[in-house]
Amino acid sequence: METTTMKQENTKNSTEENEKPKSDKTFDQVKEYSHKGKAKISQRLSELEDEWDIERMIHMHVSGISITGALLGFFVNKKWFILPAIAATVLAFHSVKGLAPQIPLLRRLGFRTRAEINREKYSLKTMRGDFKNKNTADAVWEATE
Repeated sequence: METTTMKQENTKNSTEENEKPKSDKTFDQVKEYSHKGKAKISQRLSELEDEWDIERMIHMHVSGISITGALLGFFVNKKWFILPAIAATVLAFHSVKGLAPQIPLLRRLGFRTRAEINREKYSLKTMRGDFKNKNTADAVWEATE
């Protein structure tokens, strides 16, 4: 748990200049739904369940590079096997430090961290009233599903 939190903080800190606009966009999105009613909030929550975060995109990117490098290595030239090695190194560095060279690009493309997506989700759930009268651990746990 501590490692995941540290990785999220590093991912967040590694793009500090891009962090503020994403947070503002997340807040603006929540603000927009504050007057739309429960049906529209539920629809937005469903969209958020399908939204890809930065971590998922990094994994997809590294997988694509690895597969491409392996195929090129087998069928074209063995020198292409360097691509999967580089991709694995980037992924290992990201796993340890939370930094990756593609994060600034993904931020510019509009991808958000899982924490930002979750913040919007739970803000919308709170507005929808999911957490009213939830005063036992069981009730709170069910409300957060």
